Amino acid sequence: MITYVPNNLWGEVLSSIDNAELYRCCLETEKYLIDEVIVEEPLRSYGSKTTATYNQYNLLSMPLKPLQDLYYSMAAVIKPCLPDETHMIQCWLNVFRGGECIDWHTHWPKENRVVHGFYCVNVSPSFTEYKFEHIPDKVYKVNSKEGLLVFGKSNGDHHRSSPWQDYNNPRVTIAFDIVPITTMNKEQVHPNHYLPF
Repeated sequence: MITYVPNNLWGEVLSSIDNAELYRCCLETEKYLIDEVIVEEPLRSYGSKTTATYNQYNLLSMPLKPLQDLYYSMAAVIKPCLPDETHMIQCWLNVFRGGECIDWHTHWPKENRVVHGFYCVNVSPSFTEYKFEHIPDKVYKVNSKEGLLVFGKSNGDHHRSSPWQDYNNPRVTIAFDIVPITTMNKEQVHPNHYLPF
């Protein structure tokens, strides 16, 4: 396992995933989501429709083998790092075309004990930057490469992706939040968009 920021941010290359097939699957799913699922006009600050409407669907609920393969590979890496309690996962698709990116943002407050991250499907060359509240005045850069799984504690960190430079082939990542079920009950989130992890 790669440690980017001790006790906060890690990575692992998943060599068992067929990224070419997953990439095709993601682009087809993007079309389906835009045509059939997304009901709100998203805010431009998210960079793409499938990112801005992350709370309207769970990518892992799609009955597609490449996504199920990814789910099991992610679980094999991340579950041993989680506390021994029930967790649920929300997962969405990020598709950025030439010049697009997602700007600085955060996910959950520290007290909710959430793990968030992303899997790199088609990303080279690009990177993601992180800032941590408890490490002021420092920005960490994670260079993206196909097959890389990045995950960390959602404890007030802010992160953003670099603007995508390829105007022919979209940058595709699969992002997720892994939430303790006790947090879900307390925060009253929409459970129909979460799956057991």
